[in-house]
Amino acid sequence: MADGGATSMLMMVVALLVSGIAGVVLVDSWGDISQTLGKQRIKAEMDASTQIDFSGDPMTSIYVTVDPEDITFYLQNSGTQTLDTSSIGVMVDGVSIPTTDITVSVLGGGVWASGQVVSVNVEDSDFTFSDGDEVKVSIVVMSEQSRGVKGTDTLHGTLRLKV
Repeated sequence: MADGGATSMLMMVVALLVSGIAGVVLVDSWGDISQTLGKQRIKAEMDASTQIDFSGDPMTSIYVTVDPEDITFYLQNSGTQTLDTSSIGVMVDGVSIPTTDITVSVLGGGVWASGQVVSVNVEDSDFTFSDGDEVKVSIVVMSEQSRGVKGTDTLHGTLRLKV
């Protein structure tokens, strides 16, 4: 009988150790999940406050027919986050333009803050457009980093080219 008590005591100690370890693992996992959810919430807030729109009339975009041909259009920061002018991406009629062929200039200088307008110049020697042609564009922008994340926004639209 004395032997049964020692075995029961040993089993109880092992059970307490296992449940303690499992509790630590669960608490640690919950902390990771909570941290991930917090980052996702911040990312969603940043995405919601990162916005761009065409400035002026996109149906009167400038198209210059010199080699390399280029298209100029204007974008306004309509969100509340400051946008990064070096991380803009542009597609013209489904063709991705290399970042080295995109020039972004803040009108009046400075940073691309809320309400500011930029001139976007896209160059490509393969452009063969004529006056009045309409091209589909997709533009992706990112905000400056804040609280460890960057917000993004995408704008799709049609530009009518004026030579």
